[in-house]
Parts: sequence; C-alpha cells; structure tokens
Amino acid sequence: MKPLLIALAVVIGVPLGAQESREVPRFADVNWGSSQSQTKAQVVAKGYTFAKQDDDGDLQFTGNYLGTPMRIVALFTPDNKLAKVFVHWLTPDDECLAFYRRMKEALSNKYGDTSYDVRRFDSPYYEDDGYEEQAVRVGKGHIFATWSWPTQPDNQAAGLMISVEKNLTVELTYEPPEWEAESQRRQSKSVKDF
Repeated sequence: MKPLLIALAVVIGVPLGAQESREVPRFADVNWGSSQSQTKAQVVAKGYTFAKQDDDGDLQFTGNYLGTPMRIVALFTPDNKLAKVFVHWLTPDDECLAFYRRMKEALSNKYGDTSYDVRRFDSPYYEDDGYEEQAVRVGKGHIFATWSWPTQPDNQAAGLMISVEKNLTVELTYEPPEWEAESQRRQSKSVKDF
C-alpha cells in the first residue's frame, strides 16, 4: 500500500513526507504528557480561566473565543500526564453551523486536509433544506470532521475531531494515540461496581 501512496504522491505533486511533517495537534501549545501543574500554567498563560480540578485530577477551564464562551477539559492519566483535551464552544443555536465552518477552516489551515469530512442527514432531512440545526438536535444530522494523528495516520482512534453536538454547540476533541489505554482504564474503573 505504501508504494502505491508514494507513486500517487509523485503523480499529483504532493511532497513526499508531507503527511509525516504535519504538526501534532495540541491545545494552547501544551505538550502531551505534561503534568497538571504544567498544563494549568500554560492554559492560564494563554488567557483561559482555571475553573476546577475534579476527583480524577482532570482540569476544567473557561474562556471566550471569537465572542463565544467555551469550556475546556484536560484529562490526565493516574501518573499525572495530559492524555486528552475537549474544547466545547457554547454557540448560540442560530450561529452553530457558521461557527463550525469557521473553526473547521481554521483547523484545516493549520493541520491540513481532513481525514473525514461528514455532513450526513437522515430522512426526512437533507443538506441545505433549512432544517440542518433541527436535524442535528433530533439525531438525524451528523456534522463532523477529523484529522488523523500525524505520526499514526492509519490509527483512526487517534486524532483531532470537530463536531456539531445535539445541543447545537461545537466540540473539538484532541485525542493522542496514548488515550486509548487511558480510556480503557477509565471504562474498567467505571463499571467495576457492576
């Protein structure tokens, strides 16, 4: 498969190694594996407000971007290493899709072409029918885009994803390859009482 991709890259004029040279997605320039104190200091230095630390040691922040209030959650492993970040914009319903498009374009400018770019509507809804927000709210509209992790482009579990949520807000998820193990640990912990 790799020789075919190299040949295709040469034919269409894509520089070899372009996929590998993409920037690793990071929120607020915080390195993956940073401690809670390092993460808190870096995020606050970028102008966000520390809100609280929960029982699992995960950190929550608030802020504002492009006039839109936002919440940020940084998840950590038991050994105090940054493992995942959620950014959640509390967009007004009527501005949700426009905000999503602006953010997707900004992310594409930074991280390159999306791996997946989905705008799917289930009947009776369809694209550009004027009811896209309603379709999303009732679970019949699916709008999201993903970028694969630059060092592991075939790993579909890792990457960056922006989506329009059912409550018509926009969520951005940074998920490095290491998150999968932490996710399994959290799931095991949450169901151990059953």
